[in-house]
Amino acid sequence: MLFQSERKNYYAGIVGCVLGFVLGQFLLEVVSVSESPFGGQTLYIIIGSVLTVFSILFTGILIKKLIDYSKRKKNRRKNTKIVFLQDQQRPKRTE
Repeated sequence: MLFQSERKNYYAGIVGCVLGFVLGQFLLEVVSVSESPFGGQTLYIIIGSVLTVFSILFTGILIKKLIDYSKRKKNRRKNTKIVFLQDQQRPKRTE
């Protein structure tokens, strides 16, 4: 069961992934094309690409977990049947 605090953590993770994506794109588009960045252009291209790819992957995983939780919650409500234990345990009398 996914508690509300866990759901908030998933949402915070999605926000973190979006920020990682923005940072990766900034490194790719702005810093790596500058004249002479500290550490060289190749370093910023690799770091920007890795941040972008991992943020997309983690965002997809987190969204999938949230969707699976909502499907489980719907199925749990729909498939619940009330069972009375006394009716099942009591042997039937024949007269």
